[in-house]
Amino acid sequence: MKNVYLIKHWAAVVLIAPVLVVLSGMFMESSEMQLKEALEWYFLFALFGCFFSVPTLAINYFVLFALKNRNIHAFYLKLIEVLITIGCIQLTLYLLGGSATFQLGLTYSITVLLTVFFIKMEKY
Repeated sequence: MKNVYLIKHWAAVVLIAPVLVVLSGMFMESSEMQLKEALEWYFLFALFGCFFSVPTLAINYFVLFALKNRNIHAFYLKLIEVLITIGCIQLTLYLLGGSATFQLGLTYSITVLLTVFFIKMEKY
């Protein structure tokens, strides 16, 4: 496994999840959100997503680096990475608190689960 997989998965989640958050906010609250406001929310979520996900990226890197020489199938490595990522997302949102914690946690977790299927993990 090369580091490219982790970067691709991290970037996909950080860039796709805010789109889903903004769209779900528009539909769930019957909001008349304008495009400019939606873009502002998207960039805000993407920026903070980048910032708050760096520790998760580091944890995943060190865990997968430690497991790379153990002949573990890529499916199980991805499973470990997804479980760590979802756990870190939930922990981060719990620590931050707020009224949208459940919706954000669900949206980001679904994004993690969906994007993991589209990004191939290369072998060393």
